[in-house]
Amino acid sequence: MDNNSVLMPLVVILCGFLGMINLINQRIAESSLQYWLCFISGLLVAFILILVFKIFINMKNSQGN
Repeated sequence: MDNNSVLMPLVVILCGFLGMINLINQRIAESSLQYWLCFISGLLVAFILILVFKIFINMKNSQGN
């Protein structure tokens, strides 16, 4: 597995989340809510990236055996 096959889904997921965050932020006027949304969405992105990374490692290990 080369790095491109790992990076492409991550980039797609990140772009999707950034787009969603922008849409949500445009609808909400209060700045305190924006900070919370950015914080929570940041945590979500980190969690999903870790999850995807673990899945790829598991796939790599099962292919090797």
